[in-house]
Amino acid sequence: MTRPVDLPDPVLALLSRSGFVRPDVALPAFSMRFAIGRALLGHFLVRLAFRPAWEALVPSPQRDELFSRLEDRLDAIAAAAGEVRLTIPFACVTCRRAP
Repeated sequence: MTRPVDLPDPVLALLSRSGFVRPDVALPAFSMRFAIGRALLGHFLVRLAFRPAWEALVPSPQRDELFSRLEDRLDAIAAAAGEVRLTIPFACVTCRRAP
């Protein structure tokens, strides 16, 4: 799914200073589906892009227990729904160089 969106003024200013005009912006998203919680938590993209920030939210002594409980909850969701779905939005900015 893609929807058009307006860029914030500071982003438009940065693009303009960099010599770009008329940006088109879309916010597509993609979904990743997992059979169990361990698959989601251990996936390469999750470990690279999400897990470090999630782990930083939890004090080290409680981290293992919390992620074990999270995995159990994700497993329960997968058992009930047939999958665990993670939807990831992202921005695509297309612009042209100013003449």
